[in-house]
Amino acid sequence: MDDKRKLLVVMLYAVHPTDRASASVETGANLAKLVGMSPTVLSRTRRQVVETRAVRCRR
Repeated sequence: MDDKRKLLVVMLYAVHPTDRASASVETGANLAKLVGMSPTVLSRTRRQVVETRAVRCRR
């Protein structure tokens, strides 16, 4: 997946409202529809971005 799509996934999560636990109140399935991805691909992409970011922050 290209970097533009990864950025889009992160931005989608960032701009959507969250509950008190900071979880997105929008379902992954609905967010996936917005960008033309399957829910599985969106979830996998989000996880990859988060893990990559965590590794970079530890350095």
